[in-house]
Amino acid sequence: MVLQPLRPDFPVWRRYTVMAAAIAWAFATGACSYQSAPEQPLPENLGYLRSAEWTEPGHLVVFDADTFEIYRTVEIPQSQEYVTNRMELDDRGRIWLSYTQDGLGRLPWFIKTEVLVFSPGGELLHSLEPQCGPVMDIAIAEGRAFLLCLWSGFYAQVVVVDIDTMEIIKIFDKVIPPVAEQRGLGIFFAYTIANVDGVILAVGLAAPPDDYESVTIYANGSAMVVAIHPETLEILGFHTDLSPGVDVKDIVSVNGEAWLLNNWSRIDEKLPREDIYILDPHTLQITGQLNLPQPYPIWGATGADGSVFIFHIVPSAEYQAGMRPGVSRLDPKTLEATFTGIPSDVTDRTFSLDQEMDVYNGRPCVTNRAHGLWCINGDGTTTLEIEQMWARGILFAPGGGK
Repeated sequence: MVLQPLRPDFPVWRRYTVMAAAIAWAFATGACSYQSAPEQPLPENLGYLRSAEWTEPGHLVVFDADTFEIYRTVEIPQSQEYVTNRMELDDRGRIWLSYTQDGLGRLPWFIKTEVLVFSPGGELLHSLEPQCGPVMDIAIAEGRAFLLCLWSGFYAQVVVVDIDTMEIIKIFDKVIPPVAEQRGLGIFFAYTIANVDGVILAVGLAAPPDDYESVTIYANGSAMVVAIHPETLEILGFHTDLSPGVDVKDIVSVNGEAWLLNNWSRIDEKLPREDIYILDPHTLQITGQLNLPQPYPIWGATGADGSVFIFHIVPSAEYQAGMRPGVSRLDPKTLEATFTGIPSDVTDRTFSLDQEMDVYNGRPCVTNRAHGLWCINGDGTTTLEIEQMWARGILFAPGGGK
């Protein structure tokens, strides 16, 4: 099935007209509209693909993870994209989706955001307004959702929500106090939050050490980690010892350890290259480092057999020099890694921070905003499984239809 977007050559004035009409229609009819509920049974293994583009409604596509047949499409008229948002599966089988409303021409911390909670089949169950800036990521633990927000552009908040009552339990304001006290700033960019071995870890780019003047240059910022106990809601501690220039965009939980993916692992070659830092979530100590076949890791996911898949995005200069985006696969026991590059006719340099990767049946699948959902086969070839312009998020939920 193909969902048709506005054409890239669509006149600018008509794009704004379409956007205004969509927003007006959304106010008149509510946050979401749906295709009629399918009569066929819900597939046993589900996948969710999310699309969003500035001037048209976004979609949540529910599909059969085994066949990639589309089960249902949910339209989200006000889901224009601005920052990185993700989908998360809770232990009730529901999908939590964050998005940024009507962000055109605005700074991200002034944009109204919502979190939508869907049933496995795509019915909207709840719409939450966490009263914070853009919700960058979501983690689930102990019957609670931990929403990582970027507030006022200068620091991060973590908003804790009861997943049954949908009530806010607690708000962690300026979630990394040592940095906030040091320079009047907290975490500068909030990136990702994850549940690793029963500990909530939030990561972002924060103020640099004292010998640096500002955080306006990315390579001078430092990735900071804060740990939160999901049951007592106590801050367990911080890790602030990563060198300036380390930028963690994603955390992968591997055998009870947190793998911190350093997306700037070779930026200007200012640091000794370290692609992955391994963090003990309980002691907050770095226990090891890994280098992959290629630098610039950005997203990670684990397969059913424990294999770890890491996607690499390539900066412009290295792309022009011939380096390809692609996926590293690591054996979790031996840590041996193999790399599969994405063919040039697939990438067209359209992979970016607001897209994602997930793994199902041993195949890493990555969204591509120019095409849709690409999956990498065992022989290194790629298959466009779902054609969908402006594809952003991907989430597989094996057994989610039960």
